[in-house]
Amino acid sequence: MEYDQSVLILSNVLDEDQPSFTTKSTENNSKKVMGVKCLSFTLLILSSIFIISANGNEAECIYGIYVQTGSIRRAGTHSKIGLTLSDETGAQLAIPNLEDWGLMGPGFNYFETGELNIFGGKGPCLSGSICGLKLTSDGSGPYAGWYCEYVKVSSFGLQQSCNQQHFAVEKWLAKDEPPYELTAQVDVCPVLPRPRKNWASSEAHL
Repeated sequence: MEYDQSVLILSNVLDEDQPSFTTKSTENNSKKVMGVKCLSFTLLILSSIFIISANGNEAECIYGIYVQTGSIRRAGTHSKIGLTLSDETGAQLAIPNLEDWGLMGPGFNYFETGELNIFGGKGPCLSGSICGLKLTSDGSGPYAGWYCEYVKVSSFGLQQSCNQQHFAVEKWLAKDEPPYELTAQVDVCPVLPRPRKNWASSEAHL
C-alpha cells in the first residue's frame, strides 16, 4: 500500500514534537516513550484509513491528544473526563468521554497520577486554528478529583495544514480542591480588534 505524502508528513511532525519525560525509573521512562511512539504509529494507520475512506465532500481530520496528569498526591482520577476543542470562529469538537479515544490498549487505567495518556480519533475539521480547550469531569468514582497539568493537541486532514496547540491547564477538577469546580477552560484565541467608532460621522448628526 502506498501512503499519501501528507500521512508521512503527519508522522514526521508527531515524531519530532513528542514530549520529553523525566521519571524516577528507567523502566517507567521506557514505557512512556514507547507509548508516545505508539501514538505516531497508530495515527499513521488512522490517517491511511482516513485517506482511503474519506469522502471528498466531507471535511474530517485526525486528532492526536496528549493529556498529562499531575504528579502531586492524589492527582489521578477514576471519573469520566470530557474534552471540547474550539477555534477562533467558535466552531467546536466535543468528546464526551475521552477514554473512548484511548490509544493505550484495552483495560488501561487512564488519568493516573503522573501519567501521560494518549488519545486519537477522527472528527470534523475545525474552521480555524485550535485555540480553546474545555475539560469536564463527572465527579464519579472513589477518586473523583483530578489535577491536569497540560493537554497537547495535533490535528491533520486532507487539504488541511497540521494544527498543533499546547494548553497549560495546571488546575484541579474537583469538589474538594480549589477552585472547587468540575470544569477547566483554557483560551489562547487571538483577541479580535473592536471596530472604531466614526466620531466625525456621529458629530455630523448632532
